[in-house]
Amino acid sequence: MLPRCQQMSKIRIYDIAAGLQLYMVNDKTSVRIQEKMDVEIGSFDTDLGERQVELEQQNIHFEVANEDDPIPGWVKVNSAIGRFGEMLAIEHLEVVHPGMVKLVSGNARIGYDIEVYIDGETHAFEVKTTTQNNNKFYISHNELRVANMKRNCFHIMFIKINDDEKIITGYILDNPIETLEFDYAAITQLTRLANIEIKADGFIVNINEEFILNQEGILLNSYISKIRKLLN
Repeated sequence: MLPRCQQMSKIRIYDIAAGLQLYMVNDKTSVRIQEKMDVEIGSFDTDLGERQVELEQQNIHFEVANEDDPIPGWVKVNSAIGRFGEMLAIEHLEVVHPGMVKLVSGNARIGYDIEVYIDGETHAFEVKTTTQNNNKFYISHNELRVANMKRNCFHIMFIKINDDEKIITGYILDNPIETLEFDYAAITQLTRLANIEIKADGFIVNINEEFILNQEGILLNSYISKIRKLLN
């Protein structure tokens, strides 16, 4: 079988001055003395498709929220974004499952932030909060491991704080391993090289905007005043 051909894109360089039309002008008339020409100085091939993929991979690292990021001023809450997001999630889950919610984020080994007792089973909720205008967040290898193990009892609550519209919206993603189509085995496998072994400890997730828009959003602004009293 022949190797797959690379799709190359040719970039051409032109002499702009040579492409201009030249006129001789006197008091009454103007006479064109040179037609417009495209004079190619040189050209070279480049794989633009491959370069675009490289740039997309590099750009995924930009504008990813960190749990220690500040909260927009209009919220008027003295807290880091991670803690604020957890409080928003707890308040909402307490309304839906009163008396069944427990914050466990103090123990990173557990692999999630909140436990909720639902129909005789313990459900895990990992909270991801962002003020960025995108759907990116960090997820650790341990969080993915627990999500893969608990499946239908693991949920990601993705909270977006829209600074422009002053709206806070939450999205509960049930069983993210299947819902977001994580290939757990592939992305967490150990890579063995000649002299070292490498295994990723964390990942950046960037959810497709169309996917988010198709999810049911939960308006969380009503919980701000209560959290403000608790944290300030």
